[in-house]
Amino acid sequence: DASTPAATSIAPSEFARQIGHLEAEGFRVVPLLELLDALAAGNPVADKSVAITFDDAYTSVLTEATPLLRERGWPFTVFVNTGAVDDGFRGYLSWDQLREVGAAGGAIGNHSVSHAHLVRQGDDESAAEYRQRISSEIDDAAARLEAELGDFTIPVFAWPYGEYSDPLRRMLEERGLYGMGQHSGAVGGGSDFLALPR
Repeated sequence: DASTPAATSIAPSEFARQIGHLEAEGFRVVPLLELLDALAAGNPVADKSVAITFDDAYTSVLTEATPLLRERGWPFTVFVNTGAVDDGFRGYLSWDQLREVGAAGGAIGNHSVSHAHLVRQGDDESAAEYRQRISSEIDDAAARLEAELGDFTIPVFAWPYGEYSDPLRRMLEERGLYGMGQHSGAVGGGSDFLALPR
């Protein structure tokens, strides 16, 4: 979406240019979960393998990105903050539209309920209350995704704003989830699978 921050988004024309580059250079676009499972197991991954992801479930994922990816048969993942969908926020996909995304080859990952800064404990919040709030952010979103999108969902959580801490990482580990950050870097067998770069 061209109206969102340049640090974390690109214009549709730039996305189309990047897709063209991946195609022209012979990159192999693979499902995110397949890639993560292979790396975590220490299995080899083909050269030039990439996974395509989107955060926040903006409508542009369906209107701009999905057609380009569907015509190539390329898989992709959309991380959904479920509160925005449930509340019908303008500019976000609906559950029906997310089902269209799934049918077009999009996997759906968890991006919390509220997209809050999860690393910030409230001033009047006890440690137990904080842990319960974060548990709800993860678990309630997972339940909504499963109820609405079922087989399209994958066990991968994208940290809102890319922010995480050791206690939060352990919460993903307890749930058997992969975690995705926003920082840049290479991904390999020795990566932190609770806070992977993208």
